[in-house]
Amino acid sequence: MKEQAFYCRTKERRRELIKKYDIFPLAHLKLVNGQTKLSAAVDTITDQYYCFTYKNRINENDKGSFFCGLFVANDFLDILNLNSLPLFNPFHSGTHNTINKIEINVEKSNKDNSWNALAKEAFIAINILIMVWNIVPYGKLEKILNDIVKYPKSEPYSWKIKEINRIIGFDISKRTLTEMINELISMDKRIKQYQFPEMKKVLRNEGMDIYI
Repeated sequence: MKEQAFYCRTKERRRELIKKYDIFPLAHLKLVNGQTKLSAAVDTITDQYYCFTYKNRINENDKGSFFCGLFVANDFLDILNLNSLPLFNPFHSGTHNTINKIEINVEKSNKDNSWNALAKEAFIAINILIMVWNIVPYGKLEKILNDIVKYPKSEPYSWKIKEINRIIGFDISKRTLTEMINELISMDKRIKQYQFPEMKKVLRNEGMDIYI
């Protein structure tokens, strides 16, 4: 296999990278049927994976993002003393462990896993984009996702919902988010048909074209 730009296969290598770079986890997702990803540790990921960003502590132009599997991700989180991120698992309940659940582990001491309804829809929408577009979020989308994960019980500001909707509108195939979900369902029938009533309500109230 070809070595990745941010190669991180061994524990020693990961510790070297953390001394040189600021590394931050952005998302934790489950692959759907037939999907694979190449990890920066040069493994093929077939189940859960993490998206990380990195930035050189000295050279600000040396920055980027990478994917890795659960084992490598957990080691990074352990070294960085960070909690695990919520797992976005898009399947129907009853077909797999933790399916149709978004697990909140942001605050280990927090036993109340309730979400604000709008925040949960926005979280799902962004993770669907990550899955379909094969991206690691950056810019405003990165900030919105980080804020939602950090404050899952707080209602997102309307500008954040409008920004997610605006970004969806840039889809190269001109698909709505619902059409993207339908394509995922065609790949794996276990995937839930998500609805976004709270997001659509915000967009209607703002008089926006809706791409969800």
